Amino acid sequence: MNKISDAAKDLDNLLDEKRVKVDKIVRVRRLLYRLEFLSELPELLAAMIDNKQYIEAVKLYNKTISVLTRHSHVLSFKKIKVINRTYSVVTFISKSTRSAPS
Repeated sequence: MNKISDAAKDLDNLLDEKRVKVDKIVRVRRLLYRLEFLSELPELLAAMIDNKQYIEAVKLYNKTISVLTRHSHVLSFKKIKVINRTYSVVTFISKSTRSAPS
């Protein structure tokens, strides 16, 4: 029984390093996916507005604006927020939908 326990511990130690590497790769992959999404956000919002999907555009904008604001010191995020031609449109639509009767 001790041999099996020792072998299991050895195997666990061997796999632990690989587990850490896999975890790091998964985290980096998630981060890259999020960055890609944010970089495509202006075009996505513009397309939604062009297709008159105003409520969906406002919902998406509201989900992402906190991230863009929180990381506005990063030049890429600042550009996404500032260059985004839909900013004023989404803000206007957001205010309009809030004030509109349900």
